[in-house]
Amino acid sequence: MAFCPKCKSEFKAGIVECADCNVPLIGALSMDEIIDFTELYACNTILEAEHLKIILKERNIDCNLRLIECSSFPLSAGVTSETRLVVPMNYVATARQIIQECIENHEISDKGLFIE
Repeated sequence: MAFCPKCKSEFKAGIVECADCNVPLIGALSMDEIIDFTELYACNTILEAEHLKIILKERNIDCNLRLIECSSFPLSAGVTSETRLVVPMNYVATARQIIQECIENHEISDKGLFIE
């Protein structure tokens, strides 16, 4: 495994650069560098998730996106997906408030869900 020294994301073997931070990956993180992340919000579209990610990063909250895909039955219905916003545990309350403000200000739709 490889890790980003900036956002602390974990990557599969063979990847050499963090796609979000554009920095070279390292082989390991020290225990002091490990940050606990949690899924906070499920967006209906990748565009909305990317928009929220930009807003949070502008407010100095590092976050990542996790794409969740599942095949539905019957198979003709296709693949459904949602994109989840992943934030550091110590920023959950602040990020939740920012997302709520974005909903109230109609910057994003109210179709997403907070993950409890």
